[in-house]
Amino acid sequence: MNDHRRARLRARAAETRVDALVASAPANIRYTTGIESVGQAFLPSVQLFAIVAADGSVPAVVVPYSDVPSILDLGDALWEIFCYGRLYFESGGGADPRWERAKRIHETRASDGFAAALAAALAHLRLERGRIGRDESRLTPERWRAIADALPGAELVPAYETFRAARRVKGADEIELIAAAARIAEDALADALADARAGITERDLAARYRQAVLRRDGDPYLFVTTFGERAALADTPPTDRALRQGEPMRFDFGCVHRGYQSDLARTAVLGEPSAKLERTYAAMLAGEDALIAATRPGATGEGIFEAGMAAARAAGVPHYRRHHCGHGIGLEVYELPLIAPGNADPLEPGMTFCLETPYYELGWGGAQVEDAVVVTDSGCRLLSATSRDLWHAGGA
Repeated sequence: MNDHRRARLRARAAETRVDALVASAPANIRYTTGIESVGQAFLPSVQLFAIVAADGSVPAVVVPYSDVPSILDLGDALWEIFCYGRLYFESGGGADPRWERAKRIHETRASDGFAAALAAALAHLRLERGRIGRDESRLTPERWRAIADALPGAELVPAYETFRAARRVKGADEIELIAAAARIAEDALADALADARAGITERDLAARYRQAVLRRDGDPYLFVTTFGERAALADTPPTDRALRQGEPMRFDFGCVHRGYQSDLARTAVLGEPSAKLERTYAAMLAGEDALIAATRPGATGEGIFEAGMAAARAAGVPHYRRHHCGHGIGLEVYELPLIAPGNADPLEPGMTFCLETPYYELGWGGAQVEDAVVVTDSGCRLLSATSRDLWHAGGA
């Protein structure tokens, strides 16, 4: 873990007066340790923990035994590793020290369940009677009680929002990864649209996008593609709806690159757009322009929101309504801050978030533009690179 993350975690631990923080969400595990568990991503029953000491360091992790060899395979693990569960690995030839270490961990640091393993790790660190901030986001009430029963001498307090607050201001490495994820997604959409023709379906275009993302070392987790009247549907899967000339094509899309997310939106057309589409999109772009112009250190989410709404209404959609015009982006697609009414927290340099102005009109269609920015010392900088004007798909 680098100095920026350690300092952020140390400050949040001091702020909440805890002796340690315990991460459990995949994003928080990755933030604190870099560990990515395939089992945790797909199986709700799989539980990992990273124990963060009050100084911001990670002295121990708790993982299923099935993950221990994978963690050791990535290099020298700097943490004490405790494990639970059962999986059988046979011994091959040679005397690789990693597999010898995995065997010792199983022999000396294995428990029957995740709660007992966490208790053993905290006892090893002499924190079993401390005030422990516990990331509750992956814990059902039954799991919460199991941990409480295993740690009768500890004071356990919720800490998911503590981790979210630590992650709110990004380090330089995180900002670059978010920008890289945005570039991958933008280039993939441009590829998918390059030879689009009348008759191509939403499913076909979505498949082209996914393939283009994979070619660029991204994971295509998000692609909302909607044509014509379906462009009014906010978050909907692609269908066999075929593309026709002149109608709106609305894309809400992104990808994951080395754990970090992108979330963008573009509006496109095949051939000449209708006057209504041109007018509507121009208003949405004016709204996003105002959001970007209002983003600077000290500005608030509610202030930025009002600037964007006023601009979109003045530019041609006077009835425009939204519940928010942006959200944080990073290891999760929705992070802090929220660009919305009621958010009076001032922005800080290093915060990254998406600014967006979607418009959905049932029976007609929709238009949307969305981009990621990072707050700088004097304003903000776009992390996306492609044109924010109305896009034009390939030939007729």
